[in-house]
Amino acid sequence: QRAASVYQVAFRFSTVAESNPIARRAVEVFEKAVVLDSKGVFPTCTPVRIPFKSSAMHGYWCPADSDKYNVTAVPTLVALNGFDSTAEMFYKVAVAGMHPRGYNVLVMEGPGQASTARFDHLYFQYNYEEPVSAMVDWVIENHNVNQSNLVLWGVSLGGYLAPRAFAFEPRFSALIANGGVLDFYQVLVCRWPENLQQLYYANTEATDAALNAIFDEVIVSNEAPAFLQHFSDLDFGNTRMNVTQIFDAFMNFTLNSSDV
Repeated sequence: QRAASVYQVAFRFSTVAESNPIARRAVEVFEKAVVLDSKGVFPTCTPVRIPFKSSAMHGYWCPADSDKYNVTAVPTLVALNGFDSTAEMFYKVAVAGMHPRGYNVLVMEGPGQASTARFDHLYFQYNYEEPVSAMVDWVIENHNVNQSNLVLWGVSLGGYLAPRAFAFEPRFSALIANGGVLDFYQVLVCRWPENLQQLYYANTEATDAALNAIFDEVIVSNEAPAFLQHFSDLDFGNTRMNVTQIFDAFMNFTLNSSDV
């Protein structure tokens, strides 16, 4: 798992061309660690691929020991990570907290997230109840679980997606939503230099074209930090959107009381 963590960090500081092979290696090494797990911390966890649309979603299934808790069916937690994090990064957080307390844990990457977007080409969608319902279907169809105690947990961007899914997926009995960011849009835009902010807020066809051209040039030159590469080339998300369209879409991701 230490080696996998090194790869996880490395691909974020690499160029777009270099990042996919490193990200794939991060997953491969982590999956070996999960299966081998010499310390026996989570010996029952296995990598899973849950069918969705014409592809599949990547994650990990960690069933609780029902005999240990003297029950025939145990509760289940479905955990969603954030925009640029991975199931491998969220694994220990979700599993270490809930697995010892008698919960099955399913840590998943949905459309637009990490390997599911990079390698399975499932891109972001607003109606996240669809992929989450597919996760619930997979759990119920393949495992003996307590269907009256299904919990959905979302962190970071997952903290925004989880409430949407919870609202339209009636089989969940509880929701944990930790968006973590009050105004995702402002967090992103405020990272830009002032001249780029002025171009963006001018909101004309000419300024949008100029802004997109600047981002394209930086990305092609491989001088962009990982933040700009991933938000512009969108290894995570929807590759059909340009920079201004991406940030226009993020405008709605806010918990400001004046906007709710």
